[in-house]
Amino acid sequence: MQRIHGFGRARGLITALLTVGALAVAGCTIGDDGSGVASHTAASTSPLVAPTLNPSASASRSAPPSRPAPPEPALAASFKTLVAQTDATVGVAVAPVGGGPGLAFGAAGDVAWSTSKVPLAIAASVLGPSVQADTRSAIIESDNAAAQRLWERLGGGRTAAAKVQAVLRADGDQQTTVNPFVTRPGYTAFGQTVWTYANQAAFAAHLPCDPKAAPILQLMQDVDTDQHWGVQQLFDGSAVKGGWGPTTDGRYYVRQLAVLDRGQRKVAVSIGILAPDFGSGQTLLDTVGAWVHANFDRLPTGSCPA
Repeated sequence: MQRIHGFGRARGLITALLTVGALAVAGCTIGDDGSGVASHTAASTSPLVAPTLNPSASASRSAPPSRPAPPEPALAASFKTLVAQTDATVGVAVAPVGGGPGLAFGAAGDVAWSTSKVPLAIAASVLGPSVQADTRSAIIESDNAAAQRLWERLGGGRTAAAKVQAVLRADGDQQTTVNPFVTRPGYTAFGQTVWTYANQAAFAAHLPCDPKAAPILQLMQDVDTDQHWGVQQLFDGSAVKGGWGPTTDGRYYVRQLAVLDRGQRKVAVSIGILAPDFGSGQTLLDTVGAWVHANFDRLPTGSCPA
């Protein structure tokens, strides 16, 4: 995979909420889900269904997610103001750890890209020490070749998809269908799975309560600098996994799955940005992460049952 370096952001990104319009241009960055190549992707800004970013994604599109609770008007207005300052499509979903209604803002979501490596790694963990090196590389470095080896170790195709999908079902996502076969040449089957933000947040909200997910969450707290964006820089001990890739129309999609921990107040977050290019998408993901940080006390939080 082609690694993408040098995109770490300094802390203190709350001020970015005032400067969304000054988005950087990224040039020719490719995605983080290629078959041995790096890849990236984008989201949208309405509480309804987001447009399909890749024609091939329709084959694996999930059933409509269970409807999250409507956000309080002031919080919804704050998000709308944030998005209005951009030329991107933005979606955010949050869910309290341990269960309960979540919130959704903006776009519904689209292909998972490398955020799909989280349930893949959990599914492969039953294989024991023989997959530890590939699991570490797949999560910390977002290594595509390592993730593909995990997929093949699970049997590949429908067999692997069923095992990864079983992880989703066990951890709160009752709707997403894992893509079993390559639908976009050059990219993995599982990475092109359509995963809405609401379903992804529901899944992530169960991870701290699932003993099988504990080693993967630990790795997600140690991702390398290529994934130091969004909420990762603003919440100590955050567990994150990024995903990114080009759309078929030349734009970029950037995603982040995260579990944020403030003691007994834990929340899962899924963010997606569909932007003109990777650099501006990543910059805006930082800004949306700052919005999450600024509004943390207004989000539904929880903890695992005793």
